[in-house]
Amino acid sequence: MACVRQGFRVLSAATQYVAKSMYSPASLPSIISSVSSKPLLLHQFNNQNSLMPLRSFVSVCQPTQIHRYIGCNGLNQKLLSAPQTPNVISIRNKIVCSYKRGRPKSSSAVISRFYRLRSGLWIRARSGRNNKRWAKSSRRIFRLQETVFCNKTQSKKLEKMVSRHWLKKRYFPDDPYEIYQDRSTTKFEVKKPLFFP
Repeated sequence: MACVRQGFRVLSAATQYVAKSMYSPASLPSIISSVSSKPLLLHQFNNQNSLMPLRSFVSVCQPTQIHRYIGCNGLNQKLLSAPQTPNVISIRNKIVCSYKRGRPKSSSAVISRFYRLRSGLWIRARSGRNNKRWAKSSRRIFRLQETVFCNKTQSKKLEKMVSRHWLKKRYFPDDPYEIYQDRSTTKFEVKKPLFFP
């Protein structure tokens, strides 16, 4: 794109066209589309010795909006302002998938370290319970052997990291966690005793 250099004043072909109004406004989108792939430099009218880099016309606004922003002395400041980036919230639906077929894949670390109850709660062991046992008191070692629940955020993430196979309800003979499988602390889970006359 050929530019006219006058000292510190550098104007592009599209900018000269808008400033001098040589052609009709109807042909402006066709000229802008031909030079939109290259960066534009526009002289800043308030300071004679400075240059202001601009984005391409197409990225700033649509061709239908250019006509309403054109002033008698040149481009309006609304045309030169950078577009606002959209507020995009990324959502991670699945964390682990197979490389060959893209099927849901269970994380081996989740299966070995966590256990899912039938009520949907996840339990885990205390971290560091087997490290430096010689430096811990017997009371602390006993306290670290207990199993704790995961919170809501951790449970949601763990369910995304395993397949449906591990989300099904399972029944084992002599299960040590059988008394914890069904929640009895909430009013929705409390079962009324059967009435026998």
